Amino acid sequence: MNNTQDLSCFGKRELEEAGKLLLAYANTPLYIGEGLKLEFNMTFGCVFLVNEDHQVFMLNEDNRLEEFLSCPICGAEGFADEIGWDNDAGACGACIEE
Repeated sequence: MNNTQDLSCFGKRELEEAGKLLLAYANTPLYIGEGLKLEFNMTFGCVFLVNEDHQVFMLNEDNRLEEFLSCPICGAEGFADEIGWDNDAGACGACIEE
């Protein structure tokens, strides 16, 4: 993985995205854990927040902070409603159906 927390590696677009993330974090009632860090994936251009439990938080289409999930079975990634996430099973909808 090609992630960095070094802000000098962030370009203008990434710094603007980081600002939006931090503003959303400041205004969210969502508890997102301890050890929160800002990261930039230089391969895919994604800016996100990650906590000490390696949970990833990004801005959704509504510019709200939301956990970005990854199915441990098939590897599907996205926000809960996009991949039909089932909290009880800890997997995406497609894997639950199988």
